Amino acid sequence: MKRDSKVTVEMTVGPEPAAATNVSISTPASQSEPTAQPSQGFEIQYPEHIQSAKARKLHKDKVLRSLPETLVSDYSGPEENRVRCNVLFYTQYPTAWHTALFQTYPHIKKNGISKGRQISILEDSDSSSAILTVNIYHTGTVMVQGTEASLGQFELDFHPLKKQAEKHKQEPEYKTLEPEPEPNSAPASEAPPPAHYTPSAPKVYSSIRTLRDSLAVLEQEFTQFREDTLANCSSHTQQANSESTPSHVDTHISTISPNTPKTSKPTRQHNEADVIILCDSNGKYLNESRLFPGRKVIKLRCPTTETALELLSEQRLGHAKHVLIHTGTNDLSTRRIDVAKALKQVAAKATQEYPAAKVTISTLLPRTDVPQRIIHSINAEVSRGCALLPNVHLAHHRDFRHYHLYDQVHLNKEGVKMFTRVLKDTTLGRTSTSNYSDKRNPAIHRHPPSPPHSPQPPAPARPCIATLAAC
Repeated sequence: MKRDSKVTVEMTVGPEPAAATNVSISTPASQSEPTAQPSQGFEIQYPEHIQSAKARKLHKDKVLRSLPETLVSDYSGPEENRVRCNVLFYTQYPTAWHTALFQTYPHIKKNGISKGRQISILEDSDSSSAILTVNIYHTGTVMVQGTEASLGQFELDFHPLKKQAEKHKQEPEYKTLEPEPEPNSAPASEAPPPAHYTPSAPKVYSSIRTLRDSLAVLEQEFTQFREDTLANCSSHTQQANSESTPSHVDTHISTISPNTPKTSKPTRQHNEADVIILCDSNGKYLNESRLFPGRKVIKLRCPTTETALELLSEQRLGHAKHVLIHTGTNDLSTRRIDVAKALKQVAAKATQEYPAAKVTISTLLPRTDVPQRIIHSINAEVSRGCALLPNVHLAHHRDFRHYHLYDQVHLNKEGVKMFTRVLKDTTLGRTSTSNYSDKRNPAIHRHPPSPPHSPQPPAPARPCIATLAAC
């Protein structure tokens, strides 16, 4: 009967001997290295007192450097709904690994990042979307991102890749990285306690999470089909109302006496605009004059959904014909399970403050550090929650992929063009004619274009505000 031997490695984390990290590594009793089994990686677990992004990064770097060229999984989210964001390892031979990747995978696309090299692994030569994205940083850290199924396949390929890289390490042109000093330890008050690393979850969960991805996509497609049906029904109702509106207005105006004093409007002229845009950092390159030419546009920075709720007050925004809200992406890193609820609160707040306004909610854009199935799940929940709210429209960004980002969150030049097009088409209620990568799923609009605007009498008019909650 074969038994596994267990080796315990102590890694010093703090300046004092007491602050040590125990790493438990289970290895088979046989010394032969399996080639057909997935690489046995480790999971990074962060102590409860490590909350800031800087402290988490320092902790992660120490783990990677203590286990060179060992695959380590990084999970995020609550224990009951956590997801694997990526797999990482540290090497002093990044160029050797870069060459090994090109020799192992036949279909690769080169990309550039500010602190290293990025390659996208494609399924075939005709495919434009990447199944894996590998970031090789100058510091020696290698980060692999993709779906749960793709990461599982990379675990299977890790041992052959490592053998291929070992061959190139012997060649003189592959320069070795100079050992870098370990990051400065945190102060004694912030020194992390011992952390424990456990083997990654069994591969059986890979199939389950792949199934979740498919179900999330199907759920979103069903939601969009329902919105199409509602749009068709709404078009007939809106057309009938538009035919009866002019005669009603004329009758009402004829009954007003010329001597009737006019009700003074609140003095908000400094905030009055045709279009109000509440947007996070992805709105930095939105050209307001080209987005809505001939209209007065005010753009306000809105990094989170909490900021959107604060700005959605009549005293701050005044009356506008369109209000676009693009936010929610930054909330993913801290309140992933609450983002859908927060976006629904923003939509409800907008309809409450502006009952006569047109409200447009934008679904979330992708992030490279958040699995796409999480994005799909949140977008589907937002669609369900907004379906019953009065006069709410949704702008879907289903054609966006990771290659439309120049980093983890921000859109590149082509992504900004697509983003602007979807916002404008949805806000103005017109069918998008953009040449997107997936023409089967254009942006969904729940209401048809508004009829031509006719001159209005001097009576108070109901404002039309389009609120677009962002990704």
